[in-house]
Amino acid sequence: MLAVTALALMLVFSIGGKATDAAFRVGRRALAAADEQINTDSVRAVLSAFSIPAADGFEGQMAPVAGQASQISGPAVLGRDTPCGQAGPVATLTLTLTSDARSTRVACDTGADDPVVIGVIPHPGAVFQFLTREQSGWSSSWTANLDPSQLLREISEPSRRVLYVRIVDGTGRIYILARLTSGHPGWTAGAT
Repeated sequence: MLAVTALALMLVFSIGGKATDAAFRVGRRALAAADEQINTDSVRAVLSAFSIPAADGFEGQMAPVAGQASQISGPAVLGRDTPCGQAGPVATLTLTLTSDARSTRVACDTGADDPVVIGVIPHPGAVFQFLTREQSGWSSSWTANLDPSQLLREISEPSRRVLYVRIVDGTGRIYILARLTSGHPGWTAGAT
């Protein structure tokens, strides 16, 4: 009788131990997914904060936003508190992608303190890509500065500017997509 009871207890504890391990694995995966979502939301909030000028010929009156494969930089207005800083205007915000052999770190720099890592992309080789309605495909760079013929057209036909920015990791997976828009063309300082 004692042997049967001992076997029953061993079976119960064995099943309980396996269930506990499974529960911990599920919990760790859930926490990892939540951490990744927080990273993604933080990067998207900062990326969406960039202030791009309207297409009205007055781009020179606003500090330029410029994007390259490894960084985007320019004036921004943070809509909420982020690891980069408190909600509000930032004279110059820079988001930089830095890869090592296993991942890509997304760091922000406002010039006030040291750069802060606000997200980690789980694959190396991530880059920024840019798309406007004037382009036929994604580009590895963008700036609002246009040639004189385009500026003359913009003054006579001002329009709102829309810029799509995405971060694509080294495997081709789109990690983040953000839509940046200028204000109404008449809102730009100096516009009549």
